[in-house]
Amino acid sequence: MSQLDIGFPEHPDQVAVLTDGGADARRTAAEARRLLDRAGVEATVSTVDDGGFDTVLLGNTGVVARVPGGPERVDAAVTALAPAGQGRFPVSQDYVSAPDETITDRVATVSTATLLLSFLVATASAGLTAAAGVLDRRRVYGLLRLSGTPLRVLDRARVRETVLPLVVLAGGTTAMGVFGGYQLNQAAGATVNSSGACQLALCVTAGALAMLAAIGGSRPLLRRVTANPAQTAD
Repeated sequence: MSQLDIGFPEHPDQVAVLTDGGADARRTAAEARRLLDRAGVEATVSTVDDGGFDTVLLGNTGVVARVPGGPERVDAAVTALAPAGQGRFPVSQDYVSAPDETITDRVATVSTATLLLSFLVATASAGLTAAAGVLDRRRVYGLLRLSGTPLRVLDRARVRETVLPLVVLAGGTTAMGVFGGYQLNQAAGATVNSSGACQLALCVTAGALAMLAAIGGSRPLLRRVTANPAQTAD
């Protein structure tokens, strides 16, 4: 199924040719049978002129060929029926779904770009916040080192102080986005997109690792400001 389904049934085994009316449809049906038989494509050809939406014609008048055998046979039928359209290219489910899939792909691209930009800003913010915290508390860190607190304990506490708010904020925002996307997919009748879920997981993982790296980048600064606590803690 397409990524965005607006409620019309899908018919991946159909190839249709638009016509101007019922009489034209009957003539085109005979031509379609001849062309498909010459191409060696097995299909059931029928005319559609009742304005229904249960074919890829979506309410238009024309000829529908139902082609078993999968996408390759459908493609062969599209090629074979090209002369029957009299300037109108045969219509398949891929053609009908193309506008929805284009919109969905563009929304996915914009969403991914926004997510990456958000993680970039969050990474820069985390690195600056961690460095500023070390500089603001250098006297406290110096006194703690002077009292015998190991550097790794100070660094662990500093990282935890910076990471926990980020986890709550980023995790909550991501969870809300996933929930909103799930509700939107349900409302649109779309199928679960496993590739999109994998892409989201990769972006979140990469963003989390980048923020941890930015926070860890201020570790040398902590070591420097506490290198001689007897002089810097007064």
